[in-house]
Amino acid sequence: MKVCLVAQVENWRGGIQQYSQNYAEALIQKADTCIVGYHSYFPLWLYPGEKENITEQQRKWKEDIPVFNLLRYYSLFSVYKTFRLIHKKVKADVVDIQWCSTFHAPILIPLVFLLKHFTKASVVLTVHNVLPHEKRFFDKPLCKIIYLLSDRLVVHSEKMKNDLINIFNISSEKVSVIPHGICLDYQSSISREEAKRELGIKEKRIILFFGLVRKYKGLENLLTAFSRIKDDFDVGLLVAGDFVEGKDKYEKMIAEYDIKDRVYIHPGYIKDEDVPLFFSASDLLVQPYVSFTGQSGVVPTAYFYSRPVIASNVGGLPEIVLNNRTGIIVEPQDVDQIADAIRFFLRSPEKIKEYGENGRRYLKEELSWDSIVVKMLEIYSKGII
Repeated sequence: MKVCLVAQVENWRGGIQQYSQNYAEALIQKADTCIVGYHSYFPLWLYPGEKENITEQQRKWKEDIPVFNLLRYYSLFSVYKTFRLIHKKVKADVVDIQWCSTFHAPILIPLVFLLKHFTKASVVLTVHNVLPHEKRFFDKPLCKIIYLLSDRLVVHSEKMKNDLINIFNISSEKVSVIPHGICLDYQSSISREEAKRELGIKEKRIILFFGLVRKYKGLENLLTAFSRIKDDFDVGLLVAGDFVEGKDKYEKMIAEYDIKDRVYIHPGYIKDEDVPLFFSASDLLVQPYVSFTGQSGVVPTAYFYSRPVIASNVGGLPEIVLNNRTGIIVEPQDVDQIADAIRFFLRSPEKIKEYGENGRRYLKEELSWDSIVVKMLEIYSKGII
């Protein structure tokens, strides 16, 4: 079986690239694989945080596994070049396209159309977000076109599958659910106290908010919840990630709540090698998302470091955060529930350890890349003519 993975594995930052790199690394161990990437993935004005493009984990591809960075978000000619490569040179049996945003619809819809009508390749669409986080009037029509054109759809949760069925009237037989693997698994050789000292943290307990800071992720709700519990515990809040839409609003809230001396902000993109520092210093992860139609790669990272998770009941989060086992699920924008969940862990430190160990075990048993690749290969084989 010859597999062509269409994914951004170089020169960008964020969860989709992390997923693609890890999946590609595991896939090339089990299947004849080539990778088609993007010469230009997004215009930088869409991401007004740090401007530099960062290749995460710096994957060292095997010399006989080619990576062709051909696609340009603005170029139909790049679509034709990509189609010719897959059809004439690669001669792929399966093309797996990583789909995350309708911004790429103008190039990916034509690519899928060409592959469907002029090759025998089966087209699999790995859907990371059923709908974009920031919705626009044209999102649903464009999503529906590419979902209908593709032979099979892969999502990371049952909630996402149900969204495809209910919103887009996609047949359930066409959709497969494969869990989201861990993206950041750097082994930590730093102790908790060393990490806290390096970050300048003085509090005994630390709550972590990690990853790109965008409106839908609800950081303002966590700040409000933290302001309500800060006087009851020796606790700090660590915020690590690129503020894509700016941090003025959050700094104003911090000042109004008089929590500046308890909140540690590390703005900017967090490089892979720095990830252990933040998770080692922390006791638990909070994902107070307001809305979400996908799955999180940060949760498996928390499990890797044996940290429990508090997460909103949106998207696929309730399926990967096992309520009262690896973490606690709260309703979106319910500040009281977020505060109560934090109190639960801070009042019972043994639960931090118990839930963290449960998460680590769940990661090893259910979310390994080897098991994910085996399941994906089964899906690929069903579509080969």
